[in-house]
Amino acid sequence: MLLHTDKNLFEQTIFQVAQRSGIESGIIEKDYYVSLLLKELSQTLPSMIFKGGTSLSKCHKVIKRFSEDIDITLDENHLSQGNRKSVKTAIVNACEKLGFSISNIDDIKSRMEFNHYKIEYSGLFMIDGLKPDIEIDTIFSIRSFPYEQKLATSIIYDYLNETGLDEFINTYELLPYPVNTQSIDRTFVDKVFALCDYYLEGKTKERSRHLYDIYKLYPLLSDFDKIKELAKETRVARINSPFCESATSSKTINELLQEILDKEYYRIDYKENTSILVYDNIPYEEAISVIPQIIEKKIF
Repeated sequence: MLLHTDKNLFEQTIFQVAQRSGIESGIIEKDYYVSLLLKELSQTLPSMIFKGGTSLSKCHKVIKRFSEDIDITLDENHLSQGNRKSVKTAIVNACEKLGFSISNIDDIKSRMEFNHYKIEYSGLFMIDGLKPDIEIDTIFSIRSFPYEQKLATSIIYDYLNETGLDEFINTYELLPYPVNTQSIDRTFVDKVFALCDYYLEGKTKERSRHLYDIYKLYPLLSDFDKIKELAKETRVARINSPFCESATSSKTINELLQEILDKEYYRIDYKENTSILVYDNIPYEEAISVIPQIIEKKIF
């Protein structure tokens, strides 16, 4: 039995977890639905790779930020048109099973390198800064490597598990589940490129979250020679994607990072958007301090 099918119990559980964790009820609820959807996809798409910020919070457990979107791809041995079509089929079937609707289904073309799904769910709680839908991005133009199998959990599970409510967890199918997940090192590299991509495109809204993630990931890196090599390989992987301008820019990544630093390019968005979704109250001034360290290491 799924917890949300008992509306009163679902609401009570969210309130209790919110009170214990200090996390907004709307975030806990949406995270629950993101977890359900990801679980369905991981069970029907064995070659799926989960990546991006949500993988950092749900699988790697290294950021304290709510990430609303699900970014997925397929491993490089399963990128045929048939396999890409199976991704669309799996998403549609999962939404039907869970009672969700895809509001932009007519815009989805399974042959495309990139698709953006907007999935509506019936939420009990909403807060400012939280999108009213779950968004899934499927990206096939950029190879995802390396990856490993990790266990994904929901915020509700994490806090119920701490209190030893095993029977409740089992009854309402809240247990962790395995999912292929892109490595921390590669996600760090991707996010530095992405920070520069959005700068070159003139976009700031909701993009400063990458800065927070980079700040949290950088202390976890150990073998910088390995990271430098991975950065080179990642540039090659990103170079043919229309979304990755920094991979082909005449300016180096370090030059772009310095411009972002000097112009305080992401300051306003960080304060207006990212700070709402961060649990550990990392201010912009602290998050941006990681950029000079990256430049000095000459990783890129």
